Amino acid sequence: MEQQYKNEDELQIAVAQYLDARKLHWFHPANERKTPVRVDKKGRYYSPSGNKLKAKGVKPGLPDCIILNPKMVIELKIKGNKPTPSQERWLNIFRLLGWPAYVCETLDEVMEIVERAINEHDKRNQA
Repeated sequence: MEQQYKNEDELQIAVAQYLDARKLHWFHPANERKTPVRVDKKGRYYSPSGNKLKAKGVKPGLPDCIILNPKMVIELKIKGNKPTPSQERWLNIFRLLGWPAYVCETLDEVMEIVERAINEHDKRNQA
């Protein structure tokens, strides 16, 4: 039975544990939207750490998991949630570059996609 997660952070942690256990080379890019927000004297919202990440080149909408071998990207969503326009743009950019790009709602989906890719990669390398 598939584990139910309260939020995408819990799903991300489960996926991270799985990818690490499989000893894959992967990473989760920084996300400036999850930085603390403050309000200035004029009532405007800002994020000092988010602004610093943007200045360093952090881009909004990058997929949650960028897996280097087998080459693929995965955006995680809890049931009912859809990728944002910036997430869709990045998924399409990766697809145009020849990287398989997926949106997954469960750990089982991630595992199925990754295991299939590993098996296909191994078959190609044996030939």
